[in-house]
Amino acid sequence: MKSIALPAPAENFLPHSAPMAYIDRLLEGDDVRGLCETRIDPGHMLVDEAGRLDRAAFIELAAQGFAALKGWHYLCREKPYAIGYLVGVQGFECFGDAHAGDVLLIETVEAGVFDSFSVVEAAITRDGETLCQGKLKLYIVDDEETDAGELET
Repeated sequence: MKSIALPAPAENFLPHSAPMAYIDRLLEGDDVRGLCETRIDPGHMLVDEAGRLDRAAFIELAAQGFAALKGWHYLCREKPYAIGYLVGVQGFECFGDAHAGDVLLIETVEAGVFDSFSVVEAAITRDGETLCQGKLKLYIVDDEETDAGELET
């Protein structure tokens, strides 16, 4: 197993590419917790004319934050990225808005795993203020279930 130092650009760990890659850096990671950072650019595809980020983007930011953590785990094990799908959102509450220019922290904690499903608790903050929090359910096709990205039959 190799060690990949953090913080590092999230693009190293995400299967996403521009303009769909929303996370800038993976700051911290361990077995279950990740902390990512992103700056909301004025030209972001989900920022309106007033400079406000659409609140639906918070869910995608949380999912990509967890994807960056998982991607880091896979690369440390010298394995290819796993295929992952967001399959559910539970109790996701928004308490404030993000705007162009804001730097957001995205914290994810894998609260439980059952078969190939992960339940992830997520919170997004700006300058210590919680903008949203909730749970995501993700389906991760583990490397043991795949062979070079193909599902076994």
